[in-house]
Amino acid sequence: FVFAFIQAMDGEKDPRNLGPVFRIVIAIFASIPAFERFTEDLFDITSCYFPITLRTPPSSTPASLGFSVDELIADLRRVFTAADDLALYTLPFLLDKLGASLASTKAESLSALVVAFESFSPQALAPWAGDIWSVLREEIMAADDIDFVRAAVPLVRMFLARLAGDSVSLAGLLTKVVTDLKAPVLGEPDAQVAKVCVSLLCAVLESSPIAARRVFADVVPKVLALYASPNVRASTQATLLGYMLGFIIATISATELQSADVLTELFAPVLPTFLETFVPLVRSRSDPIIRKTSVMGLRAFLASSLAMKVMHSLDDSAVVSVLELCLDSVLTDDDDRVVDEATETLVAVANLTDFSYAIDCLLAVVVTPLTNLFASELARTESDMDTARPPFARVLKLLTSLAGASPQLFLASSGTFSSAVRATLLAPESATLVLDAQLALLRAGKVLRRGAPDNEALAERVTILAADHLTAAVAGECLPFAPSVSVPLLAEASAALPPADVFDALSTAGVAPDTLPLGVLSGILGGVPASAGAVPAGPPADVVAAGMRRALAAPADDAAGPLLGLAVNRFGLESPGMEGVAQAVSSFKLAVADAASAPLELAAHPAPALLGWMARGLVMGPEFNAGHELALALLSRTALESEGSEAFAEAVGVVMGVGG
Repeated sequence: FVFAFIQAMDGEKDPRNLGPVFRIVIAIFASIPAFERFTEDLFDITSCYFPITLRTPPSSTPASLGFSVDELIADLRRVFTAADDLALYTLPFLLDKLGASLASTKAESLSALVVAFESFSPQALAPWAGDIWSVLREEIMAADDIDFVRAAVPLVRMFLARLAGDSVSLAGLLTKVVTDLKAPVLGEPDAQVAKVCVSLLCAVLESSPIAARRVFADVVPKVLALYASPNVRASTQATLLGYMLGFIIATISATELQSADVLTELFAPVLPTFLETFVPLVRSRSDPIIRKTSVMGLRAFLASSLAMKVMHSLDDSAVVSVLELCLDSVLTDDDDRVVDEATETLVAVANLTDFSYAIDCLLAVVVTPLTNLFASELARTESDMDTARPPFARVLKLLTSLAGASPQLFLASSGTFSSAVRATLLAPESATLVLDAQLALLRAGKVLRRGAPDNEALAERVTILAADHLTAAVAGECLPFAPSVSVPLLAEASAALPPADVFDALSTAGVAPDTLPLGVLSGILGGVPASAGAVPAGPPADVVAAGMRRALAAPADDAAGPLLGLAVNRFGLESPGMEGVAQAVSSFKLAVADAASAPLELAAHPAPALLGWMARGLVMGPEFNAGHELALALLSRTALESEGSEAFAEAVGVVMGVGG
């Protein structure tokens, strides 16, 4: 059968037949034990199609053509790797094609080798290990195409990871690999070839614990020693520092190395040297790029709970020292790039919520000093308070960033903010800075509250923050100073509080709803979300009517429509059913004219689409059918008084569309 099949398919050119042919070959390798006698013949009659470069008309589909080019390519790769016996033919064939001049052929050869390394056993790959490494190294080193290099370097990692199943073969190959790569790194570290070699060394150590041990034994200590050599230029030291950072990040992030025992074994001999290298550089006033790179090197050890546990086990004071160093950089470094990197390092630690030691250290070493510093700044008098200086702004940014990581950190970081609005009285020029931080903090708290609805302490703190700002804002203490920030913050605060608290604050302060910005009114009216359950107490009619009036009187912008929708939705919630039509119509007329008897002149409004928002608002309520009827009643009246305008037609379309 196999012999006859080979004769029948030899020279086949119709692409519609190639898919079935390839799949039959795969089935032969899987199902006919005697295929070994024909392995070379089967490879020869299929390899002639590589690479598949069929071009099809742009408008064609696999159904119209009778075949799919992508499926043909995938099937041919599966043919090449259908059995270990094929490694004898497939591997030298693909390695030869890897040296082709056409970029498309090189790219397809890489893709086919990926499948080969995934499919062939370590024992099938072992006889070709030396050839595979030599060809890959040569092609990568000689490549001008950066895309080819980016695809080929991970292929080295994949190949070595697969070969790790044959430890004897891997050990022999690693000797050659490490020798080939370390020579340029140590001999000409500034050369481009050295940078490529470091990328390959990172791929090597990521592939398996065996490979990582070899790199850490033969390469990393020599790079550290070369960095410390007194004869090395400053520019070369910066390059070597980047190489060390690459080795650390590759090791800590490698999937194959995610074991405390493995990481401890690798870092135990070199961690003290790493710390002795990076820490003084962060404290120095050297080149900002070097300081930033040094912070990144330290951050790598804090990037995961596992890495931090290993660091702590090797040096029980290292974690605290690094956190203190990062906080000092945030407060004192004069380069924003270093400050940002140190800030991101501390935030990364804040996100390690599964490691209590990390959070405890952060609270003791960072959060407590920060809140104390913030409180001392707020306590200063207007004459000596300089909130424009960088540390104050950095304290605000770091506190709000840390607060958003977890309820525990939010509660620890946000206490001082309940009195932060006083800073705007002491130094009005800092209002934007403080209010912007409050806005970020309040939003973070609301997100955390949604994720932890049973955390009563968190809910209480968010409410306190919102109430403090609302009280100050409606009293006119900060709104005049920074309206661009205060308005959205007041809207957020209003939406975070029960409606009764908002209305009490407005009433106590003697603030007329008509004087509030559109965004604040939207926050107030949207403060109680519509739900399928009982309708909570809503805003008083004068606040809703104010929302309607302001929306209808405003220019046709993005804020007016949603505000009207929210306002009308309030009537849909508070007066569901046909019995509320009269009240809703009366209040709605009040929104467009001072006199209750004035006609509805919506057709002349510059934004007829507001009717659509009115319709949306009325059908958003929990009493869907009643809200639907109420919307139709209002819109029918509008239609009669506006003589069937296009605005009416659009609004009715919205209602009917939502209502199905």
